[in-house]
Amino acid sequence: MQALALTDVVVGATVTALLLALTIQLRKRHGTVDPQALTGLRG
Repeated sequence: MQALALTDVVVGATVTALLLALTIQLRKRHGTVDPQALTGLRG
């Protein structure tokens, strides 16, 4: 059971790091992370 708990922690940390990296790149490229200001990303 400890292996599942450890796996859960690792997966959670990985997902958080990925989302943080994407947010940082978004801020660098567009100057904001405000969804209302990111009109160029709409499909």
